[in-house]
Amino acid sequence: MLLRYFLVILVLTISCLDSYGQKVENIPDFSLKDVVSGKSIPFYSYKKSKAIVVIFTCNYCPYSKLYEQRIADLANEYTPKNVTFMLINSNNSSLSKDETIENMVKKAKESKFNIPYFADKQLVAKKIFQAEKTPEAFVVTDVKGTLSVVYRGAIDDNPQSPQEVENNYIKMALNNLLANKVSPVTFNRPTGCRIKTE
Repeated sequence: MLLRYFLVILVLTISCLDSYGQKVENIPDFSLKDVVSGKSIPFYSYKKSKAIVVIFTCNYCPYSKLYEQRIADLANEYTPKNVTFMLINSNNSSLSKDETIENMVKKAKESKFNIPYFADKQLVAKKIFQAEKTPEAFVVTDVKGTLSVVYRGAIDDNPQSPQEVENNYIKMALNNLLANKVSPVTFNRPTGCRIKTE
């Protein structure tokens, strides 16, 4: 009986992992509002970049706050290498005042990084990327004329301590792309807060 219970849990766990880590290919074009400039920017306007790093984040999540400096460092290192970084907030502002457009603008202006911060209150981007957590990262590149995700999930393997990071997954994915190599790792489950939509 105990063995049967264990096997059921194992199958369910593998099933959840498979559905959550599935590939996101042929991303359609969409537009989101950059809260600082107030402009609606098409995603495909970044298509000429060698890679686009999409990071779902928010204002309140402790894990998102832990990664702010690391995201800034990544952007500073890779932007000169024709890599575009963008932050997306899909949280429902009616569930948390921290996530209003006004507070997003405040957060963007106070932050240490110069990265567009997009509001996704209609969940357009969340649905396309099937994002679940903050922070959750997606490395996107042009594959045969359409934009596709080549890595999704955790930014690195140690949310709590940047000094103890052993595997920086975003850097690994970007370094492989820039070297025209296929990344051996395409998914790592992110640690963070669930995106609040309802």
